[in-house]
Amino acid sequence: MDPKMPIAAGAAFVVMVGLTFLFHNILAPGWLAEGNPGVYRTSGPVTWAILSQYGILAFLMAFLFPRGFRRGNPLKDGIRFGLIIGVLVYMTQGFQLFGQVNISFTKSILHSAWHVFETMAGAVAMSFAYGDSSSSSM
Repeated sequence: MDPKMPIAAGAAFVVMVGLTFLFHNILAPGWLAEGNPGVYRTSGPVTWAILSQYGILAFLMAFLFPRGFRRGNPLKDGIRFGLIIGVLVYMTQGFQLFGQVNISFTKSILHSAWHVFETMAGAVAMSFAYGDSSSSSM
């Protein structure tokens, strides 16, 4: 295991959780449920489930990234990797969200696009935590 992996996973986690908090609590609170009361849980396992999802995602990203995505430029590498992971995880989830929850297709896709952006930002933070590929121990 790369000794930088826990730091890289932590960097991705902090950035992604920070951006999701920004979107859901400051920029667009209630936007997804607007006009559709009862769409989302307001109590129960919300916080621990969301934090667990981001923790698992950050760990998997930090595990996968050094195995083929490090090319030398942390910014470009992070954006490329974050886009791939974001589309795999969140754009597919956007279609599922539209099918399961009573929200519009547009809201579902815009919500997913925000999460792709946050995954890209988390991957950039992770990439900088790893450093350039010339300093890799892999």
